[in-house]
Parts: sequence; C-alpha cells; structure tokens
Amino acid sequence: MVGADAIRSAMERKPVSAIVVARDAGRNARARLGEILEEVPTVTVGTKDELGSALGRGVAALVAVTDRELGSRIVDLAGGPEVSGRRDDVG
Repeated sequence: MVGADAIRSAMERKPVSAIVVARDAGRNARARLGEILEEVPTVTVGTKDELGSALGRGVAALVAVTDRELGSRIVDLAGGPEVSGRRDDVG
C-alpha cells in the first residue's frame, strides 16, 4: 500500500508489518499517519523517486508492507526500526 490513506485503510483489513518512509517525505505525509508510525516498525530509506522506482511507480513517500517476513527483512536491512517514526540520523 502506498500513501497515508491507503496505509490507514489497509490496517483496517490486515496487519501491517512495516512502514517505509522516503527520506524526503514531507511532514504532512508523516503527520497523516500520526500514531501509526509509533505502533508499526518504521524505517526511512531513499528518496520518494527512489522508493517509487523500486515499486514501479513515479514517486512514493510512504509504503506499508503487509508480508511479515518481507517487513522484518526490510527493517533489519535498514538497521532496525525508528523510535517514534523518526531516526536520529535522518536529516
């Protein structure tokens, strides 16, 4: 699922194992997910263009991963989950 609205909707239907946030995602994008970023392991990687390209899309600021194994692997590869949806090393 891509985007805040799609992520919120998906969470009503099935568990989300991780949320991937583009490094250049705006504050509004993060704010629209609010407490969800504290409840679900969240990592920040790449830019919106890079994240979108990896998914075969134009751009993507927020992506929910519903596959438990894939979500866990993404979080591990990114160096672990963020605290409160924000990593200290993200500028």
